Amino acid sequence: MKNLLHKLFIGSLAIISLQACNTKKISNDFSVPKDQFAFIEYYQTTDGRIIQGQKLPGKRIDLPTYTFDLESKVIRSRNDLNFSGDTVQVLLGTGKVLKGAAGSGVSSVLIGIKKLPYSYSELEIVAVDSKTMSIKYGGENITLAVGEELKRVITTRDTIHLDEIVIVEKTVENRIVFHGFIPKSSLNRK
Repeated sequence: MKNLLHKLFIGSLAIISLQACNTKKISNDFSVPKDQFAFIEYYQTTDGRIIQGQKLPGKRIDLPTYTFDLESKVIRSRNDLNFSGDTVQVLLGTGKVLKGAAGSGVSSVLIGIKKLPYSYSELEIVAVDSKTMSIKYGGENITLAVGEELKRVITTRDTIHLDEIVIVEKTVENRIVFHGFIPKSSLNRK
């Protein structure tokens, strides 16, 4: 009986070790077809609303460097890219949007990624495959399927002391979407 328990214990350790090895391989080894890249968008929208006082002039941003057509899967870059599309395996489109008392405008940029894991702000892209992507965001491990969207909304109030007290309620929405694999030919420069 003691020998049988010993064998079961050793067998259990072997299974756990194999699972750990497979998990590590998934997170560090990814393969995207040579003529495609995985496309991920990470946007932050900040909307401000005056609760008390006079409206303040908000920040103005205006540098959207790309657009993405969801139906045609075409990405148009308005700027020269600082990466070679041939070697990129993941393309991250990231941007900020300001509305209301928070300001106005849109700013965005495309980032070419050759190796995972990759960190940008609070987002860490851990792994991608043809059906899902694994990320770490806000201290959580999250898996998103192609077309799935993660939204996190935080609302705060700021009190600003000027000639009068101004209270601004800010709502910040962070949105992450995995668009799946897209042909590299769909990335149009200028």
